[in-house]
Order: sequence, then C-alpha cells, then structure tokens
Amino acid sequence: MKTKLLLIAIILFSTSSFISNRPVTVFMIGDSTMANRSIQNKNNKERGWGMMLAGCLTDRVIVDNHAASGRSTKSFINEKRWERVLDRIQPGDYVFIQFGHNDEKEDPKLHTEPGTTFDDNLRKFVAETRSKGGIPVLFNSMVRRKFYCNENGLYTDSLIDTHGEIICFLRNG
Repeated sequence: MKTKLLLIAIILFSTSSFISNRPVTVFMIGDSTMANRSIQNKNNKERGWGMMLAGCLTDRVIVDNHAASGRSTKSFINEKRWERVLDRIQPGDYVFIQFGHNDEKEDPKLHTEPGTTFDDNLRKFVAETRSKGGIPVLFNSMVRRKFYCNENGLYTDSLIDTHGEIICFLRNG
C-alpha cells in the first residue's frame, strides 16, 4: 500500500512539474512526526518523515517543511505559521497536512475537538490551499506508542488508538 501511495505521489509531482517551468513545491504542515530534526547530535537518530521526503524526489520538487514539534492545528494557526505558508502557495503546489497528536492534549493553547474545531481547522487549510490553486493532501495521524514496564517488570511498548474520533470529513469538499 505504501509503495502504491509513493508511486502515485511521484506521478502527480512529475506531471505537475512538466506543466509549469518552475519546480513544484510541497509545503508540509504538521507536528513532530513530520518535522525536520537537528542532525548536529550524531546520537539523535530521530527524524520526521517530512525531513526524509526530499531524498525520494527529483530536483523538480522542492520540499518546504514547516512542520514543528508540539504544534496542533490551533497553535499552527495562532502562531501565524499557516499564514507564512499560505502566502507562498502557488498554483500546482501541494500542501501535506498532518495533525492530531497535539490537538487532543488538554492544554488550551493546543486543544481542539474532533467533529468541531479540529475539523474546522483542517477545512480551513484545505479551502485556503485550494483558493490559491494548491493541492491539499491530508495524512491521518499515527496512533501513539506507549512505553511502560509490564506486570513482569519487563520494559515493553504498545500502540494506543488515541485518535478514534478523528475521521475523514472531506467526502464532498
């Protein structure tokens, strides 16, 4: 499935870049799971997937990663991060959108509600991207991974579905 999605994305990017003389830009907005990470510390192997995307594409596609750790749809908008991206979108550019982890936190600077404010913020990103001639692409949040010691005292981990209420809302728009 991942291979098919990557192939579709490469075809879309390639087609878009031949229509125009300029390279296509992929703007990335989201949280730590797609954010760029410092490579100064050689012991830190953590990388957001957005940081690695450019290595899979040709020089006709520019990856402009605005994802940032700890951001929700709400904080991304309130900090004017979305405004900076929106000002740069040109027809044919893509906006990859991935939020959810921080939207569910109780912090009032981050928290949104599935079905209302979370969906409204995603709709805003989609509508405003389209208004500039861009192509929005939504990525579902991954489930959280929780590390803990089990009943036998062994260090283990499990996946926890904390995003159960986040659903696809764009059937008609």
